[in-house]
Amino acid sequence: MPEHKAFRKIIYISPVDSGFIKNDLALLGKSYRLVSQLFPWRNPLTLPLNLLRQILMLCLEIRGTKAIFVSFAGYWAILPGLFGRLTGKPVFLILHGTECASIPSVPYGSLRKKMSRAACRLSMHLATRLLPVSESLVYMENSFYDSGKPEEIRQGYKHFFPHLKTPYTVIGNGLNTMFWEKLPDIRKEDNTFIAVIGQGQFVLKGGDLILQVAGDFPDCLFHIVGCSPPSGPLPGNVIFTGRLTMEELKQQYSRCRFHMQLSIFEGFGLALCEAMSCECIPIVSAVNILPEIAGDTGFVLGKRDTALLREVIVRALSLENKEEAGRKARARIVERYPLDKRGHALTALPEIRDSAQKGSRSSCPGMPEGKQ
Repeated sequence: MPEHKAFRKIIYISPVDSGFIKNDLALLGKSYRLVSQLFPWRNPLTLPLNLLRQILMLCLEIRGTKAIFVSFAGYWAILPGLFGRLTGKPVFLILHGTECASIPSVPYGSLRKKMSRAACRLSMHLATRLLPVSESLVYMENSFYDSGKPEEIRQGYKHFFPHLKTPYTVIGNGLNTMFWEKLPDIRKEDNTFIAVIGQGQFVLKGGDLILQVAGDFPDCLFHIVGCSPPSGPLPGNVIFTGRLTMEELKQQYSRCRFHMQLSIFEGFGLALCEAMSCECIPIVSAVNILPEIAGDTGFVLGKRDTALLREVIVRALSLENKEEAGRKARARIVERYPLDKRGHALTALPEIRDSAQKGSRSSCPGMPEGKQ
């Protein structure tokens, strides 16, 4: 007889409370009773208090828990890993990107700093299984961005921690394609581009490239969402919208013809998926999983070069059937990255499916096992 949901408990820990975290909580909450602990760990002065709060929660809740999920490797993932080892509870560490990279010239990556790198390595070692959102977080070579520093070419946790033995299973992100759908009462406007760039990520996400080429396309409008404009003069056809609600962002996606994701490093690219799901034609950098998400529905910028970007934009603007291209982009996301697909993969992990396998590192039938 199936165990009632009330008796199937999962602990979920994250240092951020963002949209993709809420998605995971909603997915796991369909099958399990969730105990979540979501609070920031950025301020080093709060580290002792945060560790104390975490110890108290784990001591109170570990009994009867089927598994522990932790988003991002780091300080907040060490105690859950230790508790998992001591009690035989499986600990799944979800890797999103920053804990698998070190790019000081941007700067980007949790592995740039000695203490943070040590915390990431230890938490990965203690975990029962790593769950990177793309294979590129395991190992990749970045031919898109040339910083002049050869040590920045190779990325991924396997590059930085080659002796790490923790098994992994790649489980891609997903999104609610019923919500992220072009609004029928909004018409796509020709020659319009949108890019979503978080605060402090302007260069990392390619915002500087957009500013450098926008003036060459005076008949186009470039919308940059999520961050404040940099200091200095800006092209008149670049609009900084600031942060938007999900509804407002969906309206912008519905209105714009193209979506630009020109990242130097990108763990997955949920904004790209959202835009494509709203029938935006993608223009992406040749980095991580971005070309795979775009597939044959858009355009790939092979190098971080403004001359090449101009050529890509010209080709994009000359595309004949843009409406059909947008519908094709949405169809690719609906097929490959629906939210339920991620939910099924998370709840089908071998250590969760069979409580008798607590702490087991066996492979998952029907799911791709990570390379060792």
